[in-house]
Amino acid sequence: MIMRTTTLIFVLTLCCTLLMGCKSPTSPLTQEEEKLVGKYYVTMSKDMEKTDEAPAMSVMLEGYTQYGSDRTCGMEGTAMLAIKALDELKQLTVTLEYSITEKGTWKIKDGYIEETPDPESVEWKFVKSNAETEEAKRFVKLLYTNTPVAAFKMKELFMRSEDSNAKIIELTDEKLVVEQDGEQMTMIRKK
Repeated sequence: MIMRTTTLIFVLTLCCTLLMGCKSPTSPLTQEEEKLVGKYYVTMSKDMEKTDEAPAMSVMLEGYTQYGSDRTCGMEGTAMLAIKALDELKQLTVTLEYSITEKGTWKIKDGYIEETPDPESVEWKFVKSNAETEEAKRFVKLLYTNTPVAAFKMKELFMRSEDSNAKIIELTDEKLVVEQDGEQMTMIRKK
């Protein structure tokens, strides 16, 4: 009886030790991850060249990104698309504004923030446009009615793949500076 009890205690202790050594999504945050937890204000922009499929445009994003202590993350904000020099629309620049939200998970690995967006949580909702001419209004309506396609293209632009994680350049109580695809971005801590 004592032998079985001792063996049982040994096996339970061994199992607990092994389980505690495994890193799971709910394992404690590292010191660097604890420092990252919070809400950040972010702005970014990207110019896109004209292609066979799309006109030249600028995409500007403004919003808040939050990193939770449970390793969840979320972003909500506004995306502004400025479509340039469309002679056929008889308007120099047409802007479209979208509200956007995204949720996912995050972790820090080897000095990089790895975000994994939940594709089902990404939403792009049309808000407004500055279209003035009839041609521009028809163009906006075409984009608006094809929002799922346009939103998918925009999601591709901003969603991060595993090989484009953001390298942490600086992380302080005031800001987070990251580098992604050779470009640096500063995010200001709000909470």
